[in-house]
Amino acid sequence: MLRYTWDFVDDNGQDLRTSTFQYHPDPACNLRMAAARETFHLSGSLKVFHQTDAMGAPLIDFSLCYVTPYIDSRFCPPVTSTYPCGP
Repeated sequence: MLRYTWDFVDDNGQDLRTSTFQYHPDPACNLRMAAARETFHLSGSLKVFHQTDAMGAPLIDFSLCYVTPYIDSRFCPPVTSTYPCGP
């Protein structure tokens, strides 16, 4: 299994957290904001050696609701997957 982390910057150099996501107050904590659900179409390939072909990954849809900023759980309930996007 391969893992990849993403900094939310697209191929044009725009940070999606400030240029694309639309936020609303998090009803579970008035100290943070939650973005509306966004769905991304992801694909990728990996080439390990020059002598081998690239291996491709199937296209998948990945949905997420970005929440910002991080608030210590002593002050706000932790963000869970059961209610990350709001209404």
